[in-house]
Amino acid sequence: MTLFSNPKALARTLCTLLLPIILVSFGQVHSLAADETSRQESIAILPLQSHTTKDLAYLQEGLRDMLASRLSANAGVSIIDKSKIATAAIDAAGDNMKLREAGTKLGADYLFSGSITSIGAGMSLDVKVLPVSSQDPAQTFYASAAREEDILQAVDKISWDIAEKVFNKKNPFAAPAAAAPVQADPAPAAALPPSYQTPHPERAFMMPTGEGGAKLIRPMGVGGGEFTKSQNFSMLLQALDVGDVDGDGIAEIVLADKTGITIYKHIENTFKLIGQTPAWNTKDIIHAVHIADLNDNGRAEIYVSAADTKRPNSFAMEWDGQQFAYIFQNLPWYVRTLRLPEGRTILAGQKADVGSPIKPGIFELSTGPNPDIVQRLAVPAKVNLFDFTMTDLDNNGSTEIVALDQSDRIKVMHSDGDSLWESDDYFGGTKRYIGEAELKTVDNLVTDNPKAKERTYIPSRIIVGDMNHDGQNDIVINKNQSTASRVMRNYKSYPSGEIYCLTWNGIALSELWHTMKIDGYVADYQLVPDKENPDLAMLYVGVQLGGGVLEAKRSTVLMYHLDFSNKGKE
Repeated sequence: MTLFSNPKALARTLCTLLLPIILVSFGQVHSLAADETSRQESIAILPLQSHTTKDLAYLQEGLRDMLASRLSANAGVSIIDKSKIATAAIDAAGDNMKLREAGTKLGADYLFSGSITSIGAGMSLDVKVLPVSSQDPAQTFYASAAREEDILQAVDKISWDIAEKVFNKKNPFAAPAAAAPVQADPAPAAALPPSYQTPHPERAFMMPTGEGGAKLIRPMGVGGGEFTKSQNFSMLLQALDVGDVDGDGIAEIVLADKTGITIYKHIENTFKLIGQTPAWNTKDIIHAVHIADLNDNGRAEIYVSAADTKRPNSFAMEWDGQQFAYIFQNLPWYVRTLRLPEGRTILAGQKADVGSPIKPGIFELSTGPNPDIVQRLAVPAKVNLFDFTMTDLDNNGSTEIVALDQSDRIKVMHSDGDSLWESDDYFGGTKRYIGEAELKTVDNLVTDNPKAKERTYIPSRIIVGDMNHDGQNDIVINKNQSTASRVMRNYKSYPSGEIYCLTWNGIALSELWHTMKIDGYVADYQLVPDKENPDLAMLYVGVQLGGGVLEAKRSTVLMYHLDFSNKGKE
């Protein structure tokens, strides 16, 4: 017997589905009647921006309309007409002062700006809410969907988040906090219609293959592949690292653009800004950031390698939870931290040469206010400071050098430079460089100028670890995709990338697993093992959204949840 052949069952079902909506509507009408003398707050929703390789024009206006409709119903606000906003020609990327002036002219209490981002098979919606009549900071909100067709649920979720946190409206469909166990998804009430069933924010990108979502890691000896995404950041991400910089036992995320450092705490599904400082010398460009507690005081230091067009000017600092304290400044060395095969982590450095950004020779440096040479490292002269890592790949007691050369090939060598293996495929791929820029135009444009200065490109880190628990070290490395960038010397455009895990099979590095395609330029990444469970780890991947030649000032961080406990299982 079908539902439609049983009128009583159909009536009961319809009643069950519609009753919550009727009750909420009644409550809203009652509330409006009680407050009819109060002024209704108004919002202006600017056109949504698109950060994706796909044409989402058909979605941008539809999602904008849907967001307006949901906010009107959920928050009880008045929506300013789109035609009036279009006439005002507001630049969503403008500073807050200009946006507030535009909002005042529109008669808005709040200005909403936002963007749609595609990451693999998933999508996310980011919204910034700026109060017009006060100097309070803007609030940011985001929601994500495992598939394009699930984006409407993300709109529903983000509208209720805004209604609750900005307009103090209670979501009548939210499950009580105590109704679900810790870290479990709240089960939606069966009576609610599908449009009100909001997925848990940390599960939205985690739908495995077979449940309608996309598997985001193709594993060979590693499980998981689920990831979450931070909010979008208005920055061109240069570098990323993760470590406990304030000594509270919880790792913070440190991001760098070309001119400054920011520290975030990962709280629930959002990165909360807790510290920010510019590069100490405004002429310098940051090209690398490394975190390590080299002075053993319980707080990891932040080592920043920066340079002008001719020489390095690096600095290091600590964060005590309230402010930064410099350890050293204006150091004429490029610097990074380096973990040696015996397990000791050191500060390593390299100098510039006369007429060249790089001088052969990589050294261990002392730590403290005045770093000095401790010893020269046994590294081939053709390898630069940021190109390599040192590890025993085959467990034979000797150290191998794994490096990326300037043509983006992986090389495995003995410490004397004797080659063991070179990759056929391209790996790495970076926009960071040291040395003089060849043209006073848009950065990273193609040039065939014979007088152009040679740039030395700074690859992302090569991570070492036993990723599949077989007692042998493996490496994690990125692969940014671009054919032209490997052919033309100073053309660097990377619209997409991946992260690979490789293991030594006795004669070559072979793949253990890799992520699915990431839309955007993979700028940097870090792998953080779980302190409590050695089978688990988090892979943080910093991505410049867009990634093309004409860079958009927009970045994000993906967090892949890796599980090594099911090694060997497909």
